[in-house]
Amino acid sequence: MPRSLTLSLTLLAMIAFAGSSLLCRLALQQTAIDPASFTALRIVSGALTLGLIVRLRSNNHGAAGSWQSALALFTSAAILGGIALVIVDKQTAGAAPAR
Repeated sequence: MPRSLTLSLTLLAMIAFAGSSLLCRLALQQTAIDPASFTALRIVSGALTLGLIVRLRSNNHGAAGSWQSALALFTSAAILGGIALVIVDKQTAGAAPAR
């Protein structure tokens, strides 16, 4: 893969992650969903999307995933979800309720 394509795709991924972070903050501040439920919804929808992409791109439909990778993803989501909860709680402490 050419270096310029790698850099462009990396930049696009970083912009997408930043956008996702902003959307998550807005979702947690403006709705009644709690961070744990929101994180679970994101994990399930991400897993389904990745599963669909792998199934469509792979000729070997019986390929197994890695439980170690799944555990690492769950652990990071739980830790980051907990951090997000603390940040949102601090930001919204004393703020007027959303209407």
